[in-house]
Amino acid sequence: WARAVEVAVGVLVVHEESVGGEKDKKDKGKKGAPAEVVEEKKDPDADLPQQYHKTIETEDVLLRRRIDRIRHHACDQLRDLRHTSLTSYTLLEDCISLRFQTEMDAIRELMIVIKEAIEQETRLPNYLVLEGEKFRVNFRVLTFEPELEGRPGSPVEKGAPDQFTVLQLLNLALQFRSIAPDGTITSKDFVDCLHKMGTMSAGTELLPETYMNADVLQLQQLCVPLDPYETGFVNWRKFLMLNARILPAPTAEVVRGLRDGVRDVESFRDWTISKKDYESLSIWFEEDADDFLGGGGEETGKERFNRGAKLKTAIF
Repeated sequence: WARAVEVAVGVLVVHEESVGGEKDKKDKGKKGAPAEVVEEKKDPDADLPQQYHKTIETEDVLLRRRIDRIRHHACDQLRDLRHTSLTSYTLLEDCISLRFQTEMDAIRELMIVIKEAIEQETRLPNYLVLEGEKFRVNFRVLTFEPELEGRPGSPVEKGAPDQFTVLQLLNLALQFRSIAPDGTITSKDFVDCLHKMGTMSAGTELLPETYMNADVLQLQQLCVPLDPYETGFVNWRKFLMLNARILPAPTAEVVRGLRDGVRDVESFRDWTISKKDYESLSIWFEEDADDFLGGGGEETGKERFNRGAKLKTAIF
């Protein structure tokens, strides 16, 4: 151990001596080097003439004035731009407000059309177009296929308070035929039938207003001309023919011509003919009956109720 310690101490001593020698060499080298000389820079303006300095000062003043003018011009331009921007913004707001109001008016018109259709419970047949501020109804475009229009109804006869219509005569004939098919009915049954129809069919217009409001005594007076010999029986067919009020009244010549026409038809047997032959006969009241009734028919469009032709069919 002692030997090892001595060797280690010797190595450390040698290392310290070598380091110290290197430091001494560096210090000697630094002391022998010459010192650097710093040159002072000269001001270039110091050698310029005096007039150059005045020129530079003048240019500096001119430059500052130009910059001020540019600044003032730029400020003026900015103020003009701001004013123009505010004006444009105000105009744009007015345009937007006007456009909005116009669009609301168009929507309001659209709502009115839809509201009317809803209140009337009808479908909108045409195409509604809302384009911005414009609302219109396009009549060229249908929203659904229109229903086919039906044929115009037949003209209806206008009733009178004291006159039977053709339909009332037919209904009355059905009632009497169910009671007395041969045409002869007792006066009591005749009066009871009319009174019952007037009482039980109020509002149905089965009888004229005069007969609806008539009492039993007034109805009994109808039997007097129908039963002049007071037999207690009346002919309801005669009553219907009298109340048909066929006008104008035929002349004797017209009646004879009609009699001859009935005899000449093929189906004539014991003063009876077929319906076909009956319809082929020309009767005097077929065409001009409405003229003598003072417009008793009700017009429907351009058509007019032909009472004469209807009476001819009902009489058979």
